[in-house]
Amino acid sequence: MTLEALIQRLQATPDVLEALLKNVTFQTARWKPTPERWSMLEVVCHMADEERKDFRPRLKSLLIDTPPGLNIDPIDPPTWVIEGNYNARDLDRAFEDFRSERALSLEWLGTLPQVLDLERRQSDTKMTAGVVFHSWLAHDYLHIRQITRLHYDFLELEAGWYMIDYAGEWR
Repeated sequence: MTLEALIQRLQATPDVLEALLKNVTFQTARWKPTPERWSMLEVVCHMADEERKDFRPRLKSLLIDTPPGLNIDPIDPPTWVIEGNYNARDLDRAFEDFRSERALSLEWLGTLPQVLDLERRQSDTKMTAGVVFHSWLAHDYLHIRQITRLHYDFLELEAGWYMIDYAGEWR
């Protein structure tokens, strides 16, 4: 995948999320199928923090720092969810936070040269700039799927005895 294609797909994510989150109620945004799974609100807060604390700074460090990866802080997303009290936040504000952070990422990505050293490697790891860049988009897709699944599971709960099997099998 080209650099331009990766950036275009990262650019599309906020619009996809906006459509998925439109008209989500207070209750639905905070609903969790089980205590250990995340709600839609927690997913969106997590995505904003990943922009701010992981993907953008990690890729910057791998591309710019000497040695690569010099300024990478460790991440702990499960702890962020708890310590940040994500599920008590406002969904609209959380989404705008993500949109704002993604805009900052896209602005920075737009300053990069067309040819990047995607093989630039953090010492003593298999982590390259290319791995981070492609994983960033894959991360978006994982959470888009997660939010879609939460919608499906919540619909199944609300449908009650109106079985939704007629729709087809979820895979």
